Amino acid sequence: MNVIDAVLDVGKYALSKEKKIDIADILVEDPASSDSYKHVLTIGLDKKGKGFEFAGVGLEDYSKRKI
Repeated sequence: MNVIDAVLDVGKYALSKEKKIDIADILVEDPASSDSYKHVLTIGLDKKGKGFEFAGVGLEDYSKRKI
């Protein structure tokens, strides 16, 4: 089992426990709880067939509309 499959399994389990429809509700948190957070780290994934491949990590300015 690779890391992406493990994350998928955790996400499926969390969805079943939380009874949430949108996976983004579980995976994404709004860091705007404090004015201290001006930037966010992003994780890039490229779709490869039926799976995904890690494409890198980035740094972006925080934007509420990108949540």
